[in-house]
Amino acid sequence: MAKLGVKPGDRVVLHLGNSTAAAIACYATMMIGAIVFPMNCRYAPGEVRRLIERLRPALYLGHGDVYGGLSDVDTALLPLERRFVVDGFVPDSGVKSWNELFDAELQPWPSDQDPDAPIILVSTSGTTSEPKLVVHTQNTISHSTAAIVELIESTAGDVTSGVDLASTPIFHSPGWLQLMVAMTLTRKFVWPKCREFDANAFLNAIERHRCTILVATPFGISELIASQRATPRDVGCLSVCYVAGDACRAELYDEFEQVFGKTLRNVLGMSEAAGNLKGGLTNKSMQVRLPGTVRIIDEHGNDTKSGEVGELLYSGDHVFRGYWKSPGVIDDVRRDGWFYTGDLVYKDEQDDIWFVSRKKEIIVRDGENIAPVEIEQRLLEHPFAADAAVTTLPDAKLGERIVGFMKLEADIGDPTPDDVLRSLAPVLADYKIPEFLFFVDHIPRTAWGKADRRRLRAMATEFIR
Repeated sequence: MAKLGVKPGDRVVLHLGNSTAAAIACYATMMIGAIVFPMNCRYAPGEVRRLIERLRPALYLGHGDVYGGLSDVDTALLPLERRFVVDGFVPDSGVKSWNELFDAELQPWPSDQDPDAPIILVSTSGTTSEPKLVVHTQNTISHSTAAIVELIESTAGDVTSGVDLASTPIFHSPGWLQLMVAMTLTRKFVWPKCREFDANAFLNAIERHRCTILVATPFGISELIASQRATPRDVGCLSVCYVAGDACRAELYDEFEQVFGKTLRNVLGMSEAAGNLKGGLTNKSMQVRLPGTVRIIDEHGNDTKSGEVGELLYSGDHVFRGYWKSPGVIDDVRRDGWFYTGDLVYKDEQDDIWFVSRKKEIIVRDGENIAPVEIEQRLLEHPFAADAAVTTLPDAKLGERIVGFMKLEADIGDPTPDDVLRSLAPVLADYKIPEFLFFVDHIPRTAWGKADRRRLRAMATEFIR
């Protein structure tokens, strides 16, 4: 890459799923001082084009079967001689094999890199129509990595041995950050044979490679439990198991321990920051890791009291540097050094922190604040439910109308949505019960396993006309 003129500050797009090629390309780019952008392999051509326009990359590396995503990208923006595929063959495209990069003479890498310069951009969904690009530096990554190592050490003991299992594709924060941790500790790192979450692939990888650490979303944990019950694998090698990414219903912790014989622990992090919190007094809660780096505030900016729900704020060396706008332009959204996470939490009398919901996902219906995960958890408790999620549609009178979706278990008879909604009356206040419920074959989720709220809203709009 250096032979082609890639230099510090240049952007390199990695259109790659979990693979050895992704790891090599990621570290090679960082050694040059260039900026890595792991791009989601699920993006449509229009999304790819808009990101390329924002980044103006010096080089593209991708899988052959996703190269079609560049169909809308003009060669004036990304010349053919700067496009490489790591596998397969793209006929009549002019794209090169990355093997040519290995034939180049080894170039010395800069020894005077700025540790506070951007080194990786991470795509994350926001309230805007386009993905936000989270900026991390060598310093923020090293501090985040150290925090995660400390968390592993506090729960697993020995951090040098063990086998880590990638929880997400490399284009999501947990995926690349877990890779950094494994490389730091020189631990074996395993990528399951799947580009999106697949419980069977995860369990097969754990059994085959004797993985010791597992991380998954509540949805992923639920899928792992079902898969393990259906086809038991030898997973006694697991030593530490984490649930992350969303609120987790209490029953899931017990079910996991019954099936896997391991304690499931809660962790809380995000693309913008990892490392402010550590394990709490219970496996379901967290505590402040470094005093002075965490605040919980109310809507007026005042620190909350014990038991009061407020927004979680982070500060510290591991917090991201801002959102990438264009080359040389980074929007630092921190206020007086504090990053407003958008997570709603509360602190109990023992100073344990408990996650409630994402602030932007809070439903406001007829003046009442409702956490969507609360409704989803009650839907998932129904014996008919294999999966469930909710979204909202705007309403001139109530503010928002709640729309639910449920995937049914197989061979359960012939239930109706009204049957399910009536069953919620004893466990949910009337204003929290969805006005509509649709049975679907599939709940759209991100590669990290979270409910895809945008796609759900589009489905609701389509179903309710």
